[in-house]
Amino acid sequence: LEVFSEIALTGRFEQQTIWNWDKNSRRSEWRRGDGLSGHYIYLKTRWANVKWKIDIWFLSEDEEIRVHKNWNVMNMKVTAKQRETILAFKYLRNEAGVDFPSQRIYELVLFTGMTSLTVFKKILAKVKREQTR
Repeated sequence: LEVFSEIALTGRFEQQTIWNWDKNSRRSEWRRGDGLSGHYIYLKTRWANVKWKIDIWFLSEDEEIRVHKNWNVMNMKVTAKQRETILAFKYLRNEAGVDFPSQRIYELVLFTGMTSLTVFKKILAKVKREQTR
C-alpha cells in the first residue's frame, strides 16, 4: 500500500484502462470457469525503475461472496518456492505474448502444485494456438 500511495500521488500512469467484465458484456466470452465478473481498472507505470501493474476490481456483493468462497489467495501462505514459480510462469507468459490470466497462474501453482516450466510452456503453446485460430 505504501508503494501504491506513492504512485497514486504522482498521478502519472503509462496506461489506464477501464473494462466492463460483466457477464453480459462483450468480454464475457473471455470468462472461463470461475473468472471474475465486474468492473476493472488497470493502471500501469514505472516507479523506482520497476514496472508496476495495479488491478482494481469493483464487484457486486454477490460476486465478492462467490469469489471469496471459491478462490481466496489473500489468506493463503505462499512459500518462497511458490512465489518464485509464479514469477517464472508470469515471465514466460509475458515473453510468449500469450493472453493467460494471472489468476490461472496462481491456481496452477497454489492449488494444483505445478512447478514444471516445461509443462507450463506446453500449456502456453496450446493456449497461443487456440488464440491464433
